[in-house]
Amino acid sequence: MAPVDGGGASLKSLLRRVRRSEFVRNVATLSGGAAAGQVVAFLVTPIITRLFDPDALGTFALFFSLSSIIGGISPMSYHLAVLLPKRSDEAGALVTISLISVGVVTTATFVTMLFFGEGLAAAFNAPVLSQFPLLLPLAVAALGMDAILRQWLIRNKQFRPLAMAGLILSVVSAGSRVLSGFAWGSLPACLIAAFLFARFASLVYLGRHAALSELPAALRSGRSGAIEPRMAREKSGFPLLMTPNDLLNRLSQESVVLLLGVFFGVGVVGLYQLGRRLLEQPSALLSDAVGQVYLQRASYQAARHLPLTTGLRNSTLALAALGIAPFGILAVAGAPITALLFGEEWREGGRYIQYLAPWLYLGFVSRPANMIFIAVGQLRIKLYWNVGVTVARALAILVGYYIYRAPIPVIALFGATGMVFNALYILLGFQCARKADREGGPTNHNSAGQDE
Repeated sequence: MAPVDGGGASLKSLLRRVRRSEFVRNVATLSGGAAAGQVVAFLVTPIITRLFDPDALGTFALFFSLSSIIGGISPMSYHLAVLLPKRSDEAGALVTISLISVGVVTTATFVTMLFFGEGLAAAFNAPVLSQFPLLLPLAVAALGMDAILRQWLIRNKQFRPLAMAGLILSVVSAGSRVLSGFAWGSLPACLIAAFLFARFASLVYLGRHAALSELPAALRSGRSGAIEPRMAREKSGFPLLMTPNDLLNRLSQESVVLLLGVFFGVGVVGLYQLGRRLLEQPSALLSDAVGQVYLQRASYQAARHLPLTTGLRNSTLALAALGIAPFGILAVAGAPITALLFGEEWREGGRYIQYLAPWLYLGFVSRPANMIFIAVGQLRIKLYWNVGVTVARALAILVGYYIYRAPIPVIALFGATGMVFNALYILLGFQCARKADREGGPTNHNSAGQDE
């Protein structure tokens, strides 16, 4: 009986360590708030799919893809460097630089929409882009500022406000979509307006808590002593390497939406987007929480020459175990589940789910590996990798279209390509962590300018 008792004692000791782990508490905080919001969003999705047809949801998906690509790179990746400096004035200077970058990109987007909005609308079969040229710049500004404020709060370990902001975003978005659908029917503009309203509601909440966590003082101190120009130079690796990297990654993720819109129309995009959201939304809340907390921890460990491989392995294995059952079920029975939940007209979207599930499962698992490259400064590797991924995915879509001329083969080839690259990316992340452990810290050459 002694071994059993010893095993029980070891298990109790392990559970106590897990409960006391700051990493686990922070992940639970972030994912808990987002989980509540996702439950609300999931519950109203059957209502939304009966208020809005595939064309309306497809038009919104195209708008969201464009705003995600442009808004995601609008801070020019300087916001990712906010976690790295030890001094708050240097972090505040990086926040200021990020905000200026968002302003420049938003202005450029507005000018582009004024002169080329009709051409974009015609190319993607989405007239709303030219009818309301202010919508896309507003989305770009909201997404850029959201990313900056989130990094500041992560730096200060303010995970509860981040969780609440995710809940506000989900609840406000779900409620405003349902209300606008009942009031005005299946109009793409209703979905876009609901998205923007929810984004700015979440942004106000994040801004309030950023102000309480000494952001105004850091911004003021960052403007003194020529800190901002110095930080812009020291962290120049982020806009030079990370921004093209992030752009390529977003293009590779969203290219299928854009190309499906060009080749098959917004109806197919709506079916695809429903399937992808059904797979991604429940899993993203956990993988994003793990990724955000892991980046903060890995950045701390790398700056102090602490081991990285063990934490990466534990985070990756935890996500792999948590995701295998839900992704597996949808890979096998996506079509009937989708038809049951959202109506028979959405069954085709469920077939798309079955081809996308392996790719998105490995993307879910790869979140910590993605963060390790930022923590150790190996941004050039990420850049080269994303060039290859973007080219491969685009080729998969084009080959599928020109050979088969049907959505299912295109989506199957796209998903298979993404699955292979995600698996290889996880292996590359572990190789990068082991190399950093052997060398005793983050790579300084060609890096994003980590503090020494």
